[in-house]
Amino acid sequence: MNKLLTIAQNDLRVAFKEKSIWINLVFLPTVLIIIVGLANGAGGSNIPRTTVDVYDHDQSSLSTQLLDSLRELNPNLILCPMDNDPDNRCKLTDKSLDIDTSQKRVEENIISAIIEIPHGFEEMLFRGEPTKLIYRSDEDITQQSVLFQTVQAATSRISGASVAGRVSAYALSQADIPNINTNETLASIFYQTANTLWQNPPARVNYRLAGSIEAGGGVSGFNQSVPGMGSMYVMFTVLAGATALILERKQWTLQRLVMMPIKRWQILGGKLTARFILGMIQYAVAFGVGTVLGVRFWNNIIGILALMIAFSLCMTVLAFLVATVVKTDAQAASITLLLALMIAPLGGAWWPLEIVPDFMKVAAFATPMGWAMHGYNQLMIYGGDLTDIVLPVLVLLVASAVMFGIAVIRFKYE
Repeated sequence: MNKLLTIAQNDLRVAFKEKSIWINLVFLPTVLIIIVGLANGAGGSNIPRTTVDVYDHDQSSLSTQLLDSLRELNPNLILCPMDNDPDNRCKLTDKSLDIDTSQKRVEENIISAIIEIPHGFEEMLFRGEPTKLIYRSDEDITQQSVLFQTVQAATSRISGASVAGRVSAYALSQADIPNINTNETLASIFYQTANTLWQNPPARVNYRLAGSIEAGGGVSGFNQSVPGMGSMYVMFTVLAGATALILERKQWTLQRLVMMPIKRWQILGGKLTARFILGMIQYAVAFGVGTVLGVRFWNNIIGILALMIAFSLCMTVLAFLVATVVKTDAQAASITLLLALMIAPLGGAWWPLEIVPDFMKVAAFATPMGWAMHGYNQLMIYGGDLTDIVLPVLVLLVASAVMFGIAVIRFKYE
């Protein structure tokens, strides 16, 4: 074992003598982590505010409930002019707001839509008469926007409570109970009850916002770029070991080591250990930069380390396998570069897999990068724990074992 570590130490010493290694190990990953992180939404809100001009012609408690429901369903919604603030986030002018002005604001993309609540909105709902909200927007009618879906959800809630109120009032009136109130009063009482129950439905979706404080994420753009760019440069660093192995065989350095009183597994183990350590150093640099940028991962450090080790090991074995396939160092350099540039984007190192087509999501899991990034996302974006990365780590280790077995059979020292 001492001889193995000595060989690994010597290879590391030779690697760090090259000045260019610091450019690839520190400078380029840092620059790309920042650029890709900013491109993925770091440094600002990922969810834009949606501004809407509202005309409440009814001015009733029910119309107020409708507007409150809109705000509840979409917290990023700004209803103008009632939600305006000293910073004038509604972008209002001194000119009084009217429908024509709002229409121009829609055309100029100042606001997203106009909502009109008609006169008698509350009264007609309680009487069971049909009433319509007016929604104006320039969006594609074949592709419903989040805003339109929010308006539909809010009106459905109000309408559902109104129907429940009238049905309950009618059922009670048919029971022939003395001293009963009028249907209109009962409808109002039952409506309020139904609306209250609607606020806490028996079935609801429990969600966590990716990158939020609750999910342990922090700055979601850098949560994507730190492990992504770190893993990509681990590939560059470790896969270069294939070229190094072929060069040593070409220069007879490897053969001279074989003639020394060192077992072959110690020689090969030392070479692979050196590349594995370089991969872990690369990860340390990437996550060190991430710490400076505010990425929080220390609460999941054991899981992060497990993914680092599994992915670095997988890349080390892949470099070993490539060295058994190609004949020259030029071929090794070309193939490893091609592999890195194909696997990195396909596996989700450059962008979140959530934004790619379905077939690419499937293809991503045919690569080690896809499994590694899936594990990192579970821990750093979605607030997962060790149980969420068992499968990614296991897949990477199994892939490493299979590739190592093939490479050992194929590898030749001469």
